[in-house]
Amino acid sequence: MSSRIGVFGGMFDPVHNGHLELAQSAIKELQLDQLRIVPCHLPNHRLQAKSASTHRVAMLELATAGLDSIIIDSQEIERDGTSFTAATLVNLKSENPDSSLVLLLGVDSFNTLAGWHNWESIIELSHVVVFARAEEDFILPKSTRKNLSECIVTSPTELFDSNAGSIYLLDRFNYDASSTEVRVRIAEKSYFSELLPAIVCNYIADNELYNGKK
Repeated sequence: MSSRIGVFGGMFDPVHNGHLELAQSAIKELQLDQLRIVPCHLPNHRLQAKSASTHRVAMLELATAGLDSIIIDSQEIERDGTSFTAATLVNLKSENPDSSLVLLLGVDSFNTLAGWHNWESIIELSHVVVFARAEEDFILPKSTRKNLSECIVTSPTELFDSNAGSIYLLDRFNYDASSTEVRVRIAEKSYFSELLPAIVCNYIADNELYNGKK
């Protein structure tokens, strides 16, 4: 059986407990052999990060220390120019040709997929697992290459019947926090420590991040 590699991208500005809960849920639910967390360098669809990439990587490494299945993959930060998910998946597939890649997306991100660079190749290179709350709907983009409604599967077992190209909705994820909320609370000097691992809270304080000083 080929190995299963999860791919979880984002700004992680900063990484919070919701990110970690999603990562660990994916490893368990999908029986991943490895989960690669890929911090974005220059986003294509959103504002740039508030903190430097060195800080974001450091916080991710602190937050995931001891979680053996998780690897912090800095390829987008090391790559010049805009960070494109399709290019990241091409690299990972070339390095792991016999593995099944599984791109993890929140429902909000998935619903904008049609605006992503070379988005149809994403579904050809990997499976896509969409994390959503039970009441949230996901919107299938209109593809010129295939009928994506035929790509939807209803279980992890069915997901891995093929090496790539399936879409699975995991609608039992209910964590509400966001990095934006964390940054706002820090700027307003509001209580935020319940949203982050303690070691990340300490790093933010030590480096005076998100408070307007740096």
